[in-house]
Amino acid sequence: MNKDLICAIANPPGIGAIGIIRLSGIGALDLAEKMTSKPTSFREACLVSLKDGGELLDTGILISFKGPSSFTGEDLIEFQGHGNPVIQRRLINYFCRNGARLANPGEFSERAYLNNKIDLAQAEAIADLITSKSEAAAKAALKSLRGDFSHKVNDLSRRLVDARVNIEVQMDFVEEEVDYQAVSTIRKGIEEISQQIKNIIKKANNGDLLNRGIEVVLTGEPNTGKSSIFNALAMEDRAIVTEIPGTTTDSLTVDLVIGGLPVRLSDTAGIREATNRIEALGIEKAIKKIQEPNVVVLLVVAADQLDPTDVSVRLGELTERKVILIINKVDLQKNPLPQFPVCTVTTNALTGMGLNRLTEVLPEVAGYDSNSTEFIARSRHVDCLEKTERYLEASLGGLKGERNLELIAEDLRYASESLGEICGKYTADDLLGEIFSAFCIGK
Repeated sequence: MNKDLICAIANPPGIGAIGIIRLSGIGALDLAEKMTSKPTSFREACLVSLKDGGELLDTGILISFKGPSSFTGEDLIEFQGHGNPVIQRRLINYFCRNGARLANPGEFSERAYLNNKIDLAQAEAIADLITSKSEAAAKAALKSLRGDFSHKVNDLSRRLVDARVNIEVQMDFVEEEVDYQAVSTIRKGIEEISQQIKNIIKKANNGDLLNRGIEVVLTGEPNTGKSSIFNALAMEDRAIVTEIPGTTTDSLTVDLVIGGLPVRLSDTAGIREATNRIEALGIEKAIKKIQEPNVVVLLVVAADQLDPTDVSVRLGELTERKVILIINKVDLQKNPLPQFPVCTVTTNALTGMGLNRLTEVLPEVAGYDSNSTEFIARSRHVDCLEKTERYLEASLGGLKGERNLELIAEDLRYASESLGEICGKYTADDLLGEIFSAFCIGK
């Protein structure tokens, strides 16, 4: 592994009270001693003056770590000085003139992974923690960083290895009579692993949804109250609201947190026969927007002439979508409302009636369960778990059908490798590059 000396600014761009610079690799401690003219004290915060020869560059706190007892597993120093970009650039230039190079995005975390200080799921949790859009997401990312997700995966990996060993033992005695009792025990063990994988898939899907957030689009005919609902949820007058049909001609978007779940909410142009080219373009964009989100919120106006057949037709156009039907202006309805086969919320956007109910059902319809959030996850993790489950199901089918034990062993090997991809036991270099390139520089 490349252990050359890397450096990076680890604080956000701009002026601030404190500026942080990190160095990791061979020569980090020697460079610290050269700049401070002091012997290194490990794991202690020391007030120092950093100098280039006799010229003072900055004063601040220096913390030194001797590898492998550091975040990266290498010799590492962190300097906390003044948060002026001019000063930080001078320090970085000095480090680069004295043997360091600028770190790539995520290279500190990548080195921590490659030096077995953290596994790949924990490394990804670092980036997810930094970019968390809600308190629930931050808490879940901390649990993954602590290793909660990894522990579950590693435990199942060990059990899968045991199952593979037991199959191999049976293969060694293939010329003798098959021990059906042993095979039955192996099958039960794999069934238990399979069930636990299914449970983790549900939790991983939940963690992935929390990590990514959801897209929600408000749609319906003009003057159904889309913009009023949008403004009420955004808690500010973002969209223009008038009694004139077709006021909204372009999509408006706002980022919210609803029930702990990050939500990107979009208001779109009312769908009808356009009266001009601008409205036609807005309607065209609205129709495209409906195809993208996790949840489509269809608004209709409550009134005694509300046509259930017409509403059903509109719902039919949203088949295979997760849909919430809002019947707005419910004060206009005199007769009992018809029933529809989707989640339905009655509202009065002007008074705010029904909006609390909308915020309650929105995460549920999206598939998010706040009570099942045990860790953060990514789509990559879900894909690995689902592949593992498919190979386990294939192995179970083989055991029940008395298939060749070598083929069953191969299915279990593939299952084990798929599961190992989560924490990085089996990981392609191009995947590592893709993961760490999305990190912050200096992390």
